[in-house]
Amino acid sequence: MKNRILAYIVIIATVFQMFSGISHDFKSMNVMADENELSQPKMVDGTYQISSAKELMWAKENPGKDYILTSDIDLSGYENFQGIGTETEPYSGEFNGNGHSIKIGINRTDSTEKIEKIGLFNYVSGEIHNLVVTGSINVSVAGGYVGGISAVLLGGYIYDCTTDVAINATGTKEALNVGGIAGGVKNEQKESTIENSVNNGEINVNAMSAQRGENDYNNGTSGAVGGIVGLVVAKSGVKVARTINNGEIIVNGGKDNIGGIVGQTSVNENSTYVDISYCANKGNIEVYKTEGERAAGIIGYVKSGKIRYCYNVGNVVEYTDNGNTLARNGYGNYFGIFGYANLSSYNKLSVLYCYNASEKKLEAEICVVRNPSNGEFKNFYMSGRSEYETELNSNATAGTAGETFQNSTELYNKITAYTEGASAYRKNSQGGYPVLYFEKNAVYESNPTDNDTVDVKLENMPKYIDGVVSDNIYNCGPGMASDENGTTSEDAKMVVIKDTSRSTFEDYVDKLVCRGYGKTSKREMENNMYYTLTKAGRIYYIYYTYSKNEVRVICDYASNTLLSNISTKLTGDSETEMYMYSIDYTKGESTTSVTDYWQIDCGMMFIIKLADNSLFLIDSGHERQSSKEAMAAELNFMRKITNTSENDKVKIRGWFFSHAHGDHVFGAHQFVTMYHDYIDVESVLFNFPAYGVVGGYDGGTFKMKKAFNTYFPNVNHVSLHTGQRFSMQGVNFDVMCTHEDWVGTDGKTTLGGDMNTASTVLKITINGKSLMLLGDITKSDQLEKMYGNELKSDMVQVAHHGYNRLTSLYKAIGAKYAICPNSEENAGLNSGNKQKLQDILDAGATKAIFAGEYTYKITTDNGIQMSTYDNYRKELGIDFDAPGGNLSEVNGKNAVIGSDSDIEKGKKLRDELITVSVNGSPVSSKNAGNAIRTENAYMAFDGSTSTKYCTETIPANIKWKTTKPVSIDEYVLYTANDTQNNPGRNPVKWILKGSNDGKNWNIIDAVSDGNLPAKNYTGTIFKSKNPGKYCYFAICFLEINSGNILQLSEIELIENQQQNISDKVNVQGFQISNVLKGIRTVSTVEPQIDGMEVTEFGNVYGVDENGVSEDDMYVGSESKYISTVKATENGIINKQYSSSETAVNYVMTMCDNGTTVAAYTRKYYVRAYAKLSDGSYLYSKVYSYSIYDVAKKLYDNALMSTYAGHRYLYEDILTVVDSNYKEVKYNWGGTIAR
Repeated sequence: MKNRILAYIVIIATVFQMFSGISHDFKSMNVMADENELSQPKMVDGTYQISSAKELMWAKENPGKDYILTSDIDLSGYENFQGIGTETEPYSGEFNGNGHSIKIGINRTDSTEKIEKIGLFNYVSGEIHNLVVTGSINVSVAGGYVGGISAVLLGGYIYDCTTDVAINATGTKEALNVGGIAGGVKNEQKESTIENSVNNGEINVNAMSAQRGENDYNNGTSGAVGGIVGLVVAKSGVKVARTINNGEIIVNGGKDNIGGIVGQTSVNENSTYVDISYCANKGNIEVYKTEGERAAGIIGYVKSGKIRYCYNVGNVVEYTDNGNTLARNGYGNYFGIFGYANLSSYNKLSVLYCYNASEKKLEAEICVVRNPSNGEFKNFYMSGRSEYETELNSNATAGTAGETFQNSTELYNKITAYTEGASAYRKNSQGGYPVLYFEKNAVYESNPTDNDTVDVKLENMPKYIDGVVSDNIYNCGPGMASDENGTTSEDAKMVVIKDTSRSTFEDYVDKLVCRGYGKTSKREMENNMYYTLTKAGRIYYIYYTYSKNEVRVICDYASNTLLSNISTKLTGDSETEMYMYSIDYTKGESTTSVTDYWQIDCGMMFIIKLADNSLFLIDSGHERQSSKEAMAAELNFMRKITNTSENDKVKIRGWFFSHAHGDHVFGAHQFVTMYHDYIDVESVLFNFPAYGVVGGYDGGTFKMKKAFNTYFPNVNHVSLHTGQRFSMQGVNFDVMCTHEDWVGTDGKTTLGGDMNTASTVLKITINGKSLMLLGDITKSDQLEKMYGNELKSDMVQVAHHGYNRLTSLYKAIGAKYAICPNSEENAGLNSGNKQKLQDILDAGATKAIFAGEYTYKITTDNGIQMSTYDNYRKELGIDFDAPGGNLSEVNGKNAVIGSDSDIEKGKKLRDELITVSVNGSPVSSKNAGNAIRTENAYMAFDGSTSTKYCTETIPANIKWKTTKPVSIDEYVLYTANDTQNNPGRNPVKWILKGSNDGKNWNIIDAVSDGNLPAKNYTGTIFKSKNPGKYCYFAICFLEINSGNILQLSEIELIENQQQNISDKVNVQGFQISNVLKGIRTVSTVEPQIDGMEVTEFGNVYGVDENGVSEDDMYVGSESKYISTVKATENGIINKQYSSSETAVNYVMTMCDNGTTVAAYTRKYYVRAYAKLSDGSYLYSKVYSYSIYDVAKKLYDNALMSTYAGHRYLYEDILTVVDSNYKEVKYNWGGTIAR
């Protein structure tokens, strides 16, 4: 923190002139404000909101954060303002000006040797956009950098900005580099960029005749001045695009190179370059007493690079004195496009489709160039003027001859006759010379010239420049739409272009932008280039693959939003945690288990708990891993790790699916269907090929989509493409490969039926530690061709659950941790797949973890740390042994056959069954090799007779557990689908047992003479001889009719309804609401009954129809004339109707009962119920009533609380039933009819 500065208060008013259509009027009181006075701005959605100078001072001390201006800010009182960022800690965040302005007023005189960095920002490696900077910079310093926005760009990005800063700078000892936007560019590793920006400020520089040195500020320069950028430092590069300089430049003395856009590049290194495109200089350049250096409309000196689609209309003049004498003609001082280039095979230059139309004639309209054969030139210049200049006593020669023009019309016609020129230039609506396509006075051209020949075949897109386009258009697949029954309007389409180059690709992207496509993202990864563009509401993704010299052009109809719209900045402050979630894997069995339906050897799920306690989910499980208990456990786990209460929704920022296989998508369908009311899903991300394009497409994918479309119809969807990056709360996701990379140059997939390798591969980075998420890929050719170092990761998800060898890929990744979504028994070193894991260990991994027994928590704040959570099954307590049975326990025990009435009055116990607890003797051998193994024990409890349990193991045992103690009073055994042909498979002798600890067992029923019919799908009801309440159960089938195969299609468990009556639960009476037009039931309950908490309370209602009786009035009744209504806290009333002071009073209103005589006189039943903490129910006695009877009692006794209510009873109910009903006077009552 800097020492405190005294503030001198002087009243001063400054009025800024209008520029770029914006008027700014600032008034300042403090000429020298204190930079130490800070105020922390508030943060919204991860971005700090700056509304004052003090908050901007706080930003200066915190240069790594994201900011947005919410108002104009006046810094003119901070004369000695030290800019934001240092060389060691540059500004690295995103600074969004939000259309607001910052006014600076820097005044500094320093007579020391100190090299200064002067600007609103000192050093920038991040982004600055949508900002206006005004004011002035008046400095006299030894040397350094001065910029209207930033002194130095260190790989930074400035776009959509305007500067109107009057710069007056004097260098006293060393080189001084000045730019209207940036003083200099310095970064050997990353290109700096300035786009879509304007400088309106005047630049005045008094330069020194400094010597070129080796320091960053004078390495290859004696000083540089540019309307946009001053100096490009040695070994650095800058891209300036779609940018205009309107400001006048005046330089006096020194040896500076001066340009309307860029002053110069360093002369010392061949790798130093510029890429200047779609730029214009409109400001005059006047230079006095310079010592042989150059001034030019675009750039004074250029080492190498590109200058394309640029023009100059400013006058460029150099004088040998104070303005009386022009610099000597022929010496080479002032030029139209660039001043000087000395080319070689190591530093080349292309200057294309540029023109100079300055009012005054220049020494050369284009440039001076040495060794032009190492360059490419195609430009336009005025007739009667010189295109190139030859220096005296040098070997400078002319470049390729350009075309001449005599006036603006001729220039427009000539330059737009070329496809490139037609893309870049437009007629000037104000008259005069052509302007660039993005300028305000550019005239729209609906059909510009396009002489390119490669038809892209997609939606009238402009033609590609070279190469060969694929014969076929590849269907990349839809987004959330289902294509199960054919193609959809959301199907994304792609073509592949071969035999092209990176430079051609970038030229094509420029062509698209010039022709109305908006560029929304750009990325580069190991010489591969990726762009997202939009036009007319459509999204286009286009990328170049360096290793194959191929371009993929995608019309992305599948995404309903841009990827940038779902990215979120870091707002939370909790630890980011990644979980490899333990789902139900088999333990060494091939495919599914022969004893446990709810296990399979595939499936994958990762959960990332983000810093704001929201979630990012990856894949899900198979249908066999999606039991109701598994889904409930997932929800509970999500709530636990995010600290989400049961009253709040779990926030899921994104759900990503790697590929269209059921073991990766079905669990999401099940989870969303069951728990959509408890979650909030913001986005769904995947990229699946169209149905049928790649074989192996799984029907679970359609179910997954249907679930999201049903319950989250407005969810954001993005089809991910190779090269994209998005962030969620500080976690970065890089898309490394998709099925689109496996499409050949003919436009057809090379994957055949390999949907596994169609997986979208992600690289996930958390706190600098990375996981390569491979999905189920079985081949790695494309990944290894596309990337080198980018494959390096700290962790690798073992591909395809450990079933495939990817030896060379694992070596390229070089991970220390192998993260395997499978059980160790299936994929560990002691499994049949041990070699696959050994490959990863041989590639350098030192630890492997598996998701069979445990969920693994992975954190990266202090290196990679891991801890475990037990699989959810352990908490269920379902690991117990079946007790079996023997013939001595059943001999002589005859079956007691029940009736249909027993079933109808009983309660089916399927809802109480813990489905994953069902386990039985192995499925029959004929199905043991079946990948789906649908005939194991759970099939007898799935509620469907269309499936069956079939085993060759006799005796056959099945065990299960219930959620609470229940009594199996009756049970039904159903024959199977082919019993008529195989009656020998029916069981004859069995024993049913129960336990409350899974160890000590009691016999519930034993049967020695079971006589199931030789019919298909037929049930027989058996009454238990010794029922009791248990939660562990087992049945042992000891004998069958004949043969060696047992089969049953279903076992239905029934508990008799015992309606325990208690006076602690009661219906106190009835009210009628004239406001809600309904009848109310007033019920009461004690908070505790018999020492147990009441966990649920409500009423059971019945309608006197079709023989409904009081015996039918219980919770869970399947009669359509019975309804259970659960009470909520909103129904609690303060008035006490019970004789007990501790009872809680509830009121429930039934509305829309009808207004007819029949509706008012219909007989209803009601009883209150309470559910206790042990799961049992208590009931009040049953009361019957009709709306007419209640209204009569309330009216005749004048019990309504308002006169309006009293009249409602008479006019709307009583006289409807009895038109002669006797009227009663109102008596201000207010109670209930008991």
